[in-house]
Amino acid sequence: MKLKIVSSVAAALAVFGVGSAAHGSACDVQCGFLYSGGTYTILSAPGSFSTTAISVNDKGQIIGTFNNSNGTFSYLYSGGVYTTLSVPTPPIGIDNQGQIVGTNYLYSGGTYTSLSVPGSFSTTANAVNENGQIIGTYTDNSGTKYFQYTAGVYSTISLPGLPGPVSGFNDNGQIAGTYTGKFGSLSGTLGFLYSGGTYTTIAYADSGYCFPGGCPSITIPKGLNDNGLVVGLYWAGNNFYGFPIGGPPVSNLCCVSDDGINNLGQIVGVYGVTPEPATLALFAIGLGALGLLGWRRKMKAQAVVALH
Repeated sequence: MKLKIVSSVAAALAVFGVGSAAHGSACDVQCGFLYSGGTYTILSAPGSFSTTAISVNDKGQIIGTFNNSNGTFSYLYSGGVYTTLSVPTPPIGIDNQGQIVGTNYLYSGGTYTSLSVPGSFSTTANAVNENGQIIGTYTDNSGTKYFQYTAGVYSTISLPGLPGPVSGFNDNGQIAGTYTGKFGSLSGTLGFLYSGGTYTTIAYADSGYCFPGGCPSITIPKGLNDNGLVVGLYWAGNNFYGFPIGGPPVSNLCCVSDDGINNLGQIVGVYGVTPEPATLALFAIGLGALGLLGWRRKMKAQAVVALH
């Protein structure tokens, strides 16, 4: 498999098509989006001032979060209807059976199943594939390891070098995530795709912020489909950008993150429309939630690097 990474937002739009924002509600500060067939649909839960779109399955069902005056809530968007979910923590993914996964639970058919690897004192789910297999990390007395949960059974899986947090998992066993280290002239938080025993580094950097000896990079994969296409976000200059698409064609576009992709190539994510500190902070909080700090590993890998 050859992974194609485009080198800029402009190039990404050229590949996927600029599309149009012909559907959905206007966005005041931060909204979710669905990109499908060249068209963007703006996702803004009724009565909310902030909406995110986190994951989409092959049926077009979307899960995410929204904020209103009463707090933060999770939702399922299906057939044009928003349904508020009563879940303990924000969801991270939805599979083709409509099962919803959070960091510590599986919600299926109105029933919650707590996720806890036997013998562990900490278990965190990070991603779910379309078949409902869950991948994540757990910690026991011997350290932190990766697990896979399939049909009620936990198994420990090996990612050589313990690279860092995982964020994407497909039906072919490919895994996407991040690691902190250095690759060539790039250093910082870098993305990876693990496939068939080989790591591919995914990294974007802004050449205007390079210094003698290297360039800093923050590249965060967020999702992965069965075709091996990785979506995510990166930091360039003073803003966050999504890859491989750059967000809906709206004025004052700011802070884009491509968060999920299904096997039909539909992409969901979140964007802001004003480059205000509060808007940027929402994205920074999201990065912190990925648990990037504390992972300090290096990998020997094949690189897919975009420098602009």
